[in-house]
Amino acid sequence: MVHSAVFIGLTSAVAEDEVAIAGSGLYLSGNIGGVSGVSGAAAAFQITLQLGLKQALEGTSGSAKVTRVTVTY
Repeated sequence: MVHSAVFIGLTSAVAEDEVAIAGSGLYLSGNIGGVSGVSGAAAAFQITLQLGLKQALEGTSGSAKVTRVTVTY
């Protein structure tokens, strides 16, 4: 919904012959933001999982291997 409102504002602010270029840039930046957000969340989850496993399996034989295999796959 917000993306549509921004597009309407964008098209009213640029010249008619530049609407396609401006719209393409808008949608490209939205996609790049989405990919960056998902990648950042996945990295944060992986780090949290690794730290949690290390703490939960502390003192257990083979804990380093379990943590490494779990986080790798």
